[in-house]
Amino acid sequence: MRARLKLHAQNAEKRFAEPWHGLSPSQRLFQRVTALSVVLLLVNSVNLTQANYDTGGIYFDAYDDLAIEEPTGMVADDEGYLTKITPLEGQARYLNRGKETVNHEVQPGDTLSVIAYKYDLSMETILWANSGLGNGNYLKVGQAIKIPPADGVTVKVGKGDNWDKLIGKYKTKISKEELIAWNGSDTVVEGKEVFVLGGRKAVEYVATAKGGGRGAKSVPGRNGIIPEAPSIISVPGGWVRPTVGSLTQGYRWGHYAFDIADRSQPAIVAVRAGTVVEAYNDNGWHGGYGNFVLIDHGDGYKTLYAHNAEVYVSPGEYVGQGQVIAKMGNTGRVYGATGIHLHFELHYNGKKLNPSPVFGW
Repeated sequence: MRARLKLHAQNAEKRFAEPWHGLSPSQRLFQRVTALSVVLLLVNSVNLTQANYDTGGIYFDAYDDLAIEEPTGMVADDEGYLTKITPLEGQARYLNRGKETVNHEVQPGDTLSVIAYKYDLSMETILWANSGLGNGNYLKVGQAIKIPPADGVTVKVGKGDNWDKLIGKYKTKISKEELIAWNGSDTVVEGKEVFVLGGRKAVEYVATAKGGGRGAKSVPGRNGIIPEAPSIISVPGGWVRPTVGSLTQGYRWGHYAFDIADRSQPAIVAVRAGTVVEAYNDNGWHGGYGNFVLIDHGDGYKTLYAHNAEVYVSPGEYVGQGQVIAKMGNTGRVYGATGIHLHFELHYNGKKLNPSPVFGW
C-alpha cells in the first residue's frame, strides 16, 4: 500500500513538473505569475451580488444619450439644484413678513425656485397657493403670484373639523398650540379658511382601470390599496429620498443612476413635486426600464424611477413631494426575486447627474 501511494505521489509530481520542464527558474516564475493572473481575472469577473443589480448595466433607450461623466465643480444650492455657481446669490430676500399673504409680480429672470428663495418658502407652498400655476414652469413677466407668509397651506374648514383633525389631515408637525396662536382662535368654523403651518396639501388618488404607456390612468394597488409611504429621509435642499433600502450599485460609466434594493418591495415616492411626463404600468420592456415613471420638476430637473412592480400615476398628473408614485419591483432588465430594486436617475438640462451630492448616498 505504501509503495503504491509513493508511486502515485511521484507520478503526480512528474505531471505537475512537465509543463515547466526545460524552463529556467525565471521563466517558470513568469509562467506561474501569468497563470495566477488569469485565474484572478476570471474570479473577479464573477460578481456574486449581481442579482441585486440591473443586468447588463447600460440601458438601450432614448435616455442613454443624456449620460455624462461625473460633473466637476458642482454644488447644491439652497433649493437643492446642482450648479457650478449659485445663481441666487445677490437676490433680494423678503423675510419676517408677518402673517399676511402678499402679491409678487414676476420679473424678468424669475423662476419658481428663485421666487421661493426670495421669500424663504418651498416651491410646493407657492404652487398650493396659486392653483393656476400648474407646475410653475411657465411664468409670465408681470404675472401676479400670491405669496403665503410661511410654509404651509390655506384650507377651508369642513364639517366636523377641529384642530386635531386638521393636523392629521394635512400632516403638519406644528403643534396645536402654535396653530391656534398663529390663527388667533382655539376653534375653527366650518366654511372659514385657516392657515395650517407646515401642512401639506392633501393628495387624492384616482382609482381607475389599469393601463399602460403615455395614456396610462392612475391605478390602485393590486389589492385596491396604494401602499403607505415609507419613513423617507429628508435631505438638505428640499429633496427627499425616493425610497428605503440598501444602495447596491452607484453612479458609474454605463450605469448613470443609483440602485436601491429592498425585497419587501416598499413604496416609492416623488423626491420633489412636479408633473409626470411618462408613466408605464404594463410590465413591458421599455428600453430595460420596465414599469417606470419620469417626473419633470421644473428648472431643468427630472427624475426617473424604474423597474417598478406597480405604478400609481399617469402622464400629465401633478404629484406632490413625498406622494407615493410606485411600488418597488423587478420589471424590465432585471431577473429574479433578488433583483427587486429601484433604479433612480437624476436629470438636469438633458444630462444624467450623479444623485449623490443631492441625496447624500
